[in-house]
Amino acid sequence: MLSLFFVPYILLEVPSNILLKRFERPSLYMGMLVTTWGVIMTMHGVVSNYAGLLALRSKCQSEDL
Repeated sequence: MLSLFFVPYILLEVPSNILLKRFERPSLYMGMLVTTWGVIMTMHGVVSNYAGLLALRSKCQSEDL
């Protein structure tokens, strides 16, 4: 399951750092990231089967792009 997070993390790490440097107040950007991450992790806890997990991950990856 952990491997599901590895590819998007690697692909989006550099663009995220570039975007972070463009904000005057990086704390706003970091707050949005933490809140979004919390919602996604909560939804991962709510799914009850493998199909739900795959649907959630595909939805999250489409929003990341």
